Amino acid sequence: MKLIAKSSLVLLVPSIGFAFLLAKALNGASIAHERITATAPAQDVAVSPRDNALVANSAADDDQIIEISPVTSDVVEVSSDEFAALQEESAVVRKRNGWIDLPNDQPAYLTYDNDLLEALVAYGDVIAADWLGTKYSWNDPATSKEIFTEAAIFGSTAALVAIAQMQYHMATGSLTEAGAAKKMSKQLDVNSPHLDQSVAWAMVALARGDELAISFLNDLASQVVAFAPARKAYVCEEFHRLYNEIAREREQRGMRPFSNTPSPIVNISYQSMSVCNEWPTASPVCKPAQLAGGRSVGYVCGRD
Repeated sequence: MKLIAKSSLVLLVPSIGFAFLLAKALNGASIAHERITATAPAQDVAVSPRDNALVANSAADDDQIIEISPVTSDVVEVSSDEFAALQEESAVVRKRNGWIDLPNDQPAYLTYDNDLLEALVAYGDVIAADWLGTKYSWNDPATSKEIFTEAAIFGSTAALVAIAQMQYHMATGSLTEAGAAKKMSKQLDVNSPHLDQSVAWAMVALARGDELAISFLNDLASQVVAFAPARKAYVCEEFHRLYNEIAREREQRGMRPFSNTPSPIVNISYQSMSVCNEWPTASPVCKPAQLAGGRSVGYVCGRD
């Protein structure tokens, strides 16, 4: 099934409740809830040909390159009521980004067959795209990635994390281009190009304001921090390329630009989990937050 073939890179992005959906489709192996065992020490990662494929033709002259905003040292004091309101607002942002509890919020979609879901996707239904991408994720990763990219164009950041998760499972060998491996594995191949793609897609989700991307990148931090400089540069180039291609496709369809609204309160700041010093869009402005009694409650994030 080919939903989009308008450019050299087919992009599709879904926006539903993948906390439940993707974990179920991938037999509960959500990377955000597991630690990683590497098959080789991260410092032994060899520089592959992809590490030297930097900049060249991947970014157009008019693409933005913006240095990320640092976490400010100003501490924001919030009351218990304000903290509760920020948490409620974060839940709204998560749902808007596609993290929907499908069985409870939209149960009818679970009864739709693939033909109906494909028809809904053609009309721009983000929930249908997220669910259809999830259904294909374990037996047809290529089609799943196309559908998830479509959902991402529609506005889903959950779809971006879903693609990052699939690439991670390919780096462990649990998922192959042909589908699920016969034997599940949690042994991460730190040299795998799929790991590079996983981090790049997660960075796109981070730049779009996805809170779950923070947890995803936090779990990969011990591997990413040891990337050779050329490999890190390649990943950041991929991050910019993927973000810009999705944004352009959205613009070409006459949709409004991405708002990239961050969750207003997070446990770990967006900036601290960023692999790249420069983004194709402005980053959230995050400040440490505490209750009146001095207890830390994470970071309050917004945009200037």
